Amino acid sequence: MRLAPLRLPWESGHVRIEVERKDFLTTALDALPRDDKDWRKTWRFTFKGEPARDAGGVAREFWSLLSAELFHPHAGLFKYSANENLTYQINPLAPVLHTPEAAQRLFRLAGRLLAKALLDKQLVTVSLNRPLLKHILGAPVTFDDLELIDAELYRNLQWILTCGPGEVEYTCQTFAVDEQELGDAVSSVDLIPGGSEVDVTDENKAEFVTARFKYTMMDRIQVPLGSLLAGFYDVVPHKVLEGGDVREKLDAQELEVVLCGTPEIDVADWKAHTEYTGGLSAASGVGSYFWRVIDNDFDDEQRTRMLQFVTGTSRLPAGGFKNLQGVDGKNKKFKLHGIGGNNDTVPISHTCFNRLDLPSYSSYEHARLVLTNLVACDVEGFSVD
Repeated sequence: MRLAPLRLPWESGHVRIEVERKDFLTTALDALPRDDKDWRKTWRFTFKGEPARDAGGVAREFWSLLSAELFHPHAGLFKYSANENLTYQINPLAPVLHTPEAAQRLFRLAGRLLAKALLDKQLVTVSLNRPLLKHILGAPVTFDDLELIDAELYRNLQWILTCGPGEVEYTCQTFAVDEQELGDAVSSVDLIPGGSEVDVTDENKAEFVTARFKYTMMDRIQVPLGSLLAGFYDVVPHKVLEGGDVREKLDAQELEVVLCGTPEIDVADWKAHTEYTGGLSAASGVGSYFWRVIDNDFDDEQRTRMLQFVTGTSRLPAGGFKNLQGVDGKNKKFKLHGIGGNNDTVPISHTCFNRLDLPSYSSYEHARLVLTNLVACDVEGFSVD
């Protein structure tokens, strides 16, 4: 990904942005440039009434404050993903909480700001969830990504696909979904033409699951997502994200690290708040191999990608590993679970439970090879539940 050619030199002009602390978000959004070309110029920031010159520190504070306020649920544009409060997804109710026109404008600005942060190598203080990062990259979302949006729906749809003959008909479901609006208002949305009149049966349940997945992941956020992507590509075109070489292409995990930075991971804290099942322990066997690799062989970026593989995000809650949460909002420690197998078996992550299933590798050297290859690749190429 080559961003340097997009940046306009200082001599081409620069933009000064002044904001007020007491009304930061409003003044920041009002101060953003209207001309598309200005988004690729150098920006300099000042806080009204403060003499500090922007030598980098003021810019970092601007981006930290802006991302924290714009993406916070109280702004109405985004909400926490599933039942955790570490990553953000588009709020389908945003066009109702604002107005459709205002929501489109704000999402376009949000997209531009994310791209500007990427262009200027500034870090944002929030993490977008994996499906949204995939949308930005133009990568396909998968059924497993639904778990990061709505864990309960994900489990329900899995049950529908695997339930016994005739069982799905007892649920009395149709090809329609009830959507909660503001207050107690509920509206019915057809997943297919006339869907409220079509019952879900054994014969059409796979079609229902596909339609429900598509609606949740794309259709109900189509307008705000389109605005966010349009704003992002205003500043960093999609073809730049794709890169001219396969080695330059980002995956969702890499984009999260580029936008949010690599957190400092305290390996001692990680190890101290890890649980073991399936015959594993930290003192011997593959459990000990895992920690030798994490502690001695991995750098911070590799540790971050391992954390992403197992938990779904590179971010840690306040308090570190002891406060990791599962999709039910309750604390769920990082867990290593033994699954037997052999040297040809790959690790499996369960992001819903912060659990990594580790095969019984015959040696530390083989475990290091597998784990190193795991974090070097797009982790979705492995068995991720």
